[in-house]
Amino acid sequence: ENCPESKYYHLSRAQKRLWFFQQMAPTSPAYHILMSIRITGALDVPILKKSLDLLAQRHEMLRTSIVVVSEEESENGQDEFPAQILHERVDFEILQKDISGLEPEEKERRLYEAIEEIGKEPFDLARAPLFRTALVRLDTSGREYVMVVVKHHIISDAWSINNMVKEFVFLYDRLSRDLPVDMEPLAFQYKDYTLWHNGLIAGGYFDKYKDYWLEKFKDKPTGIELPLDYPRGAVQTFNGGRIFYKIAEAETERLRNLADTT
Repeated sequence: ENCPESKYYHLSRAQKRLWFFQQMAPTSPAYHILMSIRITGALDVPILKKSLDLLAQRHEMLRTSIVVVSEEESENGQDEFPAQILHERVDFEILQKDISGLEPEEKERRLYEAIEEIGKEPFDLARAPLFRTALVRLDTSGREYVMVVVKHHIISDAWSINNMVKEFVFLYDRLSRDLPVDMEPLAFQYKDYTLWHNGLIAGGYFDKYKDYWLEKFKDKPTGIELPLDYPRGAVQTFNGGRIFYKIAEAETERLRNLADTT
């Protein structure tokens, strides 16, 4: 079912959660999704920009902002609530940084610093687009770049990023060879999914799962105590680290089979 046209569209439950977190920590990059792609060879920046423009026209979420609708503005007089606005077009620039003149070691350091700076810059959820793109030039001949794309999690997820990359490559390839862009129109957008999913929730579809977990954790009002190295902090910081390790091939195959059958 397609969602009827409207000035404002309700958020999904996942979006409401992310919007709430953003109100608590508006400058936190914890829910930014960052992707970097190393590009080698001739790069046509205007065509790259055109490809991104076409992506934004194709996917409404890339033209979405989140605003608070007042009681006076709401159609049924309900209390103020966060909602999506889908913009007809969005204007954006590709930020360009040039570190091609640096020595290799310094260049690598500045590259990671630049990616971190781009990724940490806060988004204002009320202003579309909720993504940004940058190009970092690595060599003086202009044949090696790193393209950085950052999207707020409220309009995207990891699967969407992968899909966006595939479509971007397709668009750039077609435009660079002056070929027509013949992509099948999308039958559904995120607002259509939200209408469907919110309808399931309102209809009580998930009540049995909610009741199950509430019963399961009713004796743990302060959370689950895990065997951690240090006491859990009173304030969430998102500080952490990574541990890399290898899993034997046979064990990896067993894990895949378990995932396929459960």
